[in-house]
Amino acid sequence: LAACRVEPIAPPKPTAPPGSAASLRIEVTGRKEWEGTLRAALYGTRETYRSSAPPLHSGTGTFLHGEGVVDLGGIEPGAWALKVHLDLFVDGEVDRGRGGIPTEPVAYGNDAPIELGPPPFEKALIKLGPGPTTITLRLLGS
Repeated sequence: LAACRVEPIAPPKPTAPPGSAASLRIEVTGRKEWEGTLRAALYGTRETYRSSAPPLHSGTGTFLHGEGVVDLGGIEPGAWALKVHLDLFVDGEVDRGRGGIPTEPVAYGNDAPIELGPPPFEKALIKLGPGPTTITLRLLGS
């Protein structure tokens, strides 16, 4: 038994100093008759923002009477492209009609406008520093 020696496992080292993570509170407004689940997603690259790749950070909230909130935490400070959609049918995805146009309300970082599709990555970027940030977005939809 003396030859069996167990070394203690060291805890993982944090990748950022304690307290330097960002958090994001997304306050969303829209039509009072809309209700459903808000779904927010943060993307770190142009490629993932434009693809069906999963976001690096995501969260949900409830939307009722024209307003809702999504809180995200543990985010590395930096620039992130933000997408939000109101899942009216609570099916977990953005429902689309002809030509891929969303049939559910959507919003993007900086309230970037929708023209012939989602705004470019650069227009949907929000910058997060260490600590909390609160932004307000307006849902667009019919």
